[in-house]
Amino acid sequence: MKNTFATLSDRTEFILIIGIGFGYFIFSSLTNAVSAFQGDGGSVRILSDADLINIVVYELIALGVIFQILRMRGWRLRDFNPHISLQLTAAGMVLAFGFYVGYVFLLALLASIFEFLLEAAGSQAIKADALSLPAIVAVSIINPVYEEGLVVGYVVAALKERKGLPFAINMSVLLRVLYHLDQGPLALVGAVLLGLLFVMVYVRWQRLWPLVCAHAVLDFLGLSNL
Repeated sequence: MKNTFATLSDRTEFILIIGIGFGYFIFSSLTNAVSAFQGDGGSVRILSDADLINIVVYELIALGVIFQILRMRGWRLRDFNPHISLQLTAAGMVLAFGFYVGYVFLLALLASIFEFLLEAAGSQAIKADALSLPAIVAVSIINPVYEEGLVVGYVVAALKERKGLPFAINMSVLLRVLYHLDQGPLALVGAVLLGLLFVMVYVRWQRLWPLVCAHAVLDFLGLSNL
């Protein structure tokens, strides 16, 4: 088994890892987005504790499988530049605040140009059904590690040498957008902004932990306010 994975091409490895990590989420997002588009455009998904637990379970299982594959391929934890520290935790808090300010400003700017964003601002593509604190906390811990570790840490490391840094950055942002397609135009604006901001910060700092902390804050606040 180890020899089988060791002989995979870099391209095959990338497709396999992204397929395991995000294939289900991208397929689900595309399916829900198409269903909403074919309907009256006003469909709302109800998010429950069960949905959050399913996400956590899937991500933990997928992360375990991906970890084993990458380990057999010669990857090590240091390749993802985790570098956990209190200073970088504080940097993550600042990053989350910076994203929020930039997101509000960008939405205001776009809403003044595109009328449909004003209409979208009055509706939500996702609403919650009495989410519990334990479920919110669980997702806010696991999901940021999962997403940032793969869509930024892995994608940048896997592609920058073979395809160049601009390609790696664009692929990271594209993947993030694809699994947020079903969350409506406001979420897509946020996904593009967050994707660009996070991957540029990672490229400059070579530190993953601030991204994980910022994402955790945004997930917790976003789910708590649904």
